[in-house]
Amino acid sequence: MVGQLVIEENTTYNAEEFIKALIIGWKIQFGSLPSKQTVAVLWAQTSIELGDTIVMNNNNVTNAVYNVNLMPNANYYSDNNGNFYLAFPNLPQGLAYYLNFLMTSEYQAAWSAVLSGNPAQFVNLLATESNYPNEENYLSAFLEIYNAFMQSHDYEVAVKEINAYSP
Repeated sequence: MVGQLVIEENTTYNAEEFIKALIIGWKIQFGSLPSKQTVAVLWAQTSIELGDTIVMNNNNVTNAVYNVNLMPNANYYSDNNGNFYLAFPNLPQGLAYYLNFLMTSEYQAAWSAVLSGNPAQFVNLLATESNYPNEENYLSAFLEIYNAFMQSHDYEVAVKEINAYSP
């Protein structure tokens, strides 16, 4: 392997940390701030997949496998079974990779719903592209998280903090 092998670390974040990192990751990937609706779609999806307390290894949101041919200089870690996964130095970089994954993977058809901030369309397109069981239950949980986020001030607080540190 050509990349740098790092120690496997459990990385855990609360909602506020994750949302702030998601916005920064978007800025890394696209050079601008995402809309609140876009963040709400991404937050609903990741909180359903990863739980309210976001737990992952080495800031790898997607559990992306390390491929020396695709990312020869990337950091990676090995689990107890000898599998190799990408390792990111911080959550915003892991989330920038996650955004690219959503745009270019088998889920890319749902990307337009991320950009428009449309939760129902996102769930429908996600179900079309993958084998998500019981779309109706998934949509109900998704909308509950989406609507709670839209009613909160989490986005505005995160953007204010990010802008305070941006040149």
